Amino acid sequence: MDDTLKDVPVTSVQVEALVVMKLVKHCSSAFPTTATGSLVGMDKKGVLEITNAFPFPSVEVSGTDNHQNDASSLAAAAPRAKANIVYQNEMIRHLKEVNVDANNVGWYTSATMGNFINLSFIENQYHYQRDNDKTVAIVHDVSKSSQGNLTLRAFKLSSNFMVAFKEGKFTTESLQKSRLTFKDILIEFPVTVHNSHLLTSYLHQVPAVPDSPELPLPASLGEIQRKAPQIPAYPSFDSLDLSIDPFLEKTSDLLLDSIEAHYTDLNNHQYYQRQLGREQQKISQWQTKRKQENMQRQAAKQPLLPEDEWQRLFKLPQEPSRLEAAPHAYITPTSEPRGRLHPGVVPATPPQVAVPGTAQRGPSFFCLSLTPVILEIRPFISIDRFQLASPVSISFHLQDEIELAENEMPGLMATRKKYAADQPLKGARIAGCLHMTIQTAVLIETLTSLGAEVTWTSCNIFSTQDHAAAAIAAAGVPVFAWKGETEEEYNWCLEQQLNAFKDGKKLNLILDDGGDLTHLVHDKYPDMLKDCYGVSEETTTGVHHLYRMLKNDKLLVPAINVNDSVTKSKFDNLYGCRESLVDGIKRATDVMIAGKIAVVAGFGDVGKGCAQALHSMGARVIVTEIDPINALQAAMAGYQVTTMEKAASIGQIFVTTTGCRDIITGKHFEAMPNDAIVSNIGHFDIEIDVAWLKTNAASVQNIKPQVDRFLMKNGRHIILLAEGRLVNLGCATGHSSFVMSCSFTNQVLAQIMLYKNADETFAKKYVEFAKSGKLEKKVYVLPKILDEEVARLHLAHCNIELSSLTSTQAEYLGLDVEGPFKTDMYRY
Repeated sequence: MDDTLKDVPVTSVQVEALVVMKLVKHCSSAFPTTATGSLVGMDKKGVLEITNAFPFPSVEVSGTDNHQNDASSLAAAAPRAKANIVYQNEMIRHLKEVNVDANNVGWYTSATMGNFINLSFIENQYHYQRDNDKTVAIVHDVSKSSQGNLTLRAFKLSSNFMVAFKEGKFTTESLQKSRLTFKDILIEFPVTVHNSHLLTSYLHQVPAVPDSPELPLPASLGEIQRKAPQIPAYPSFDSLDLSIDPFLEKTSDLLLDSIEAHYTDLNNHQYYQRQLGREQQKISQWQTKRKQENMQRQAAKQPLLPEDEWQRLFKLPQEPSRLEAAPHAYITPTSEPRGRLHPGVVPATPPQVAVPGTAQRGPSFFCLSLTPVILEIRPFISIDRFQLASPVSISFHLQDEIELAENEMPGLMATRKKYAADQPLKGARIAGCLHMTIQTAVLIETLTSLGAEVTWTSCNIFSTQDHAAAAIAAAGVPVFAWKGETEEEYNWCLEQQLNAFKDGKKLNLILDDGGDLTHLVHDKYPDMLKDCYGVSEETTTGVHHLYRMLKNDKLLVPAINVNDSVTKSKFDNLYGCRESLVDGIKRATDVMIAGKIAVVAGFGDVGKGCAQALHSMGARVIVTEIDPINALQAAMAGYQVTTMEKAASIGQIFVTTTGCRDIITGKHFEAMPNDAIVSNIGHFDIEIDVAWLKTNAASVQNIKPQVDRFLMKNGRHIILLAEGRLVNLGCATGHSSFVMSCSFTNQVLAQIMLYKNADETFAKKYVEFAKSGKLEKKVYVLPKILDEEVARLHLAHCNIELSSLTSTQAEYLGLDVEGPFKTDMYRY
């Protein structure tokens, strides 16, 4: 190439006709797989002349409609990529030996339905253009879907995009700073096809097809009768092809892939925004506290503490790249786009904004809208986020999982079947606050199948399974929950839930886990309780609050203590935690439990299950207790019982199970060995003094979601799981479906008991509710007959056969043949 022309930019591309024929043939024969090849030619005064093309070796990779880039396809394509590099290097070397003017001027690729702009295309062109800025990519659309039968286009990456790609910074800030949009990724050049003189001469000698002679007019009527024109065929449907147009189907697949990539990018970005907002809030609180400390030290004439120390203590999350979704979405990442969404795609709205026709929610609230919604995305506002929750996508990903859970939840399914005809919860408006998991989805479906209208929030900021929330939202239930809420968002969700019932009606039943919703309504909205039938409480922590409210004469409605049902406390608390605790710890840390010293705080039902689980994994278990009976039980079970002060210095895994506060505090953290694992399975994060740890640690490193490694000032590390909240739900998926069936069946029966306690007709038909009677503003436990009924519903699933009392035996024991078989005071 002439040195004087090196600085002349390329303005157009000229392709030899024979090269076009060669290129088209290769792309068509390789369809539906992608064909690629190398282009050689030269640059003449800004016109890039392509004189030859050489196809790259390819392998047959069978593609499916929805999984063209799965692992098997990528593995099959790996040898092709390696062969391409070797082939290209050898080809260019040989070409230079025989033709010094032949240069590698780019490459070509096939496309389908105009779909070619992706990360692979960009990376390939970047590597070509990095070595030679004048190389181009020729794209041939095999599907002939636009611009006529021959679609041939030429592209190169813009200089701005080359710089951005080299730096690898595609954050919102960098895109705004460089003013880089999707339109700036590629530059398209006009393409002309050139025929050589030899080819032109040949084409001139090709005989043209002679024109068909015109039919002469008939000489007479007799001639018309002798040569009657052929009668046209009668119209029929035989020629119609009723099959799906493959190009239309392919276009739909590509569109769905693009939408999915777009939403994934937005979800990742909004997750980053929430994490950033959370860290910024922590930094602000730390700075405020440090300023107050310095004011006090200044008044005491003491040296001031550095106020920029937060840079060492806090690590801001890294913003994810915005590059991948830009080619798919055809949007401008730096602007504030507006787009019309279809029913089933619902945006999150901040508390002060109302969207007509939709329920209000926070980030990632999965609620379906019956009307299209205008969405406005405002960067750096953590409360703006949306996700796809269409019934089609839900059916693909969740139907099997929900069905599997239903098969493992015989109690709930039997309860549905038994009471479905009477619809005992018809007219009930239940506000539920309980971990939004797949198992909870089955509970909600059971409540609605029995006639209830339901709204839902999660009782823990980390326990929500987003796909479960989406499944319930797809069924039309307002769900205000997503994994990773902030405290502010959590409280906002509770507030929104109360106003999400149809026609502006208020709740008349509460289903709670931990007492947050019960406290909110009692303290802030007591008027809602005037027509409320009562509340059922799931956990030990929430039950403690109920009894405290009763003692202080602040309980305004009847309450049922579901936690102390035998089929809840002895199953969910013990057997459930026995399996889910280790699941959470192992998923979070991959630590070897065998041989380690594990400290379990509390030896109630939860503590018993946790101690058994850790012991079964080979850990040496130490128990701390305040109750002499529980402490003696732990000793009789073979565990060492001591205080947390003595156990802190030797324990390697710590689990709090008490439901009380300040179980592990600062003095315990300071005594712990290096990389001690600290977790909670009791309920709230107050069992572990997380605030002290965050304030007094030298630094903190987020290993992965819900796993933080704190560097103490003594040089040792503390590994905190799920930010001190429930480890089995924050770091895993909680209890197994079967044991949750026991707990949730109790909840359904408790809701029916509250709602139907004054219905004598219902009580006569279902004797298990006959003894409930009218309920006062007290805390009740489910009658023993209902407790036994819950257990009975789960027997067949475990192939259990019951013996039966004879009339003589029943008379001797003073029992009814059908039960209940134990007194209310019996301790199982």
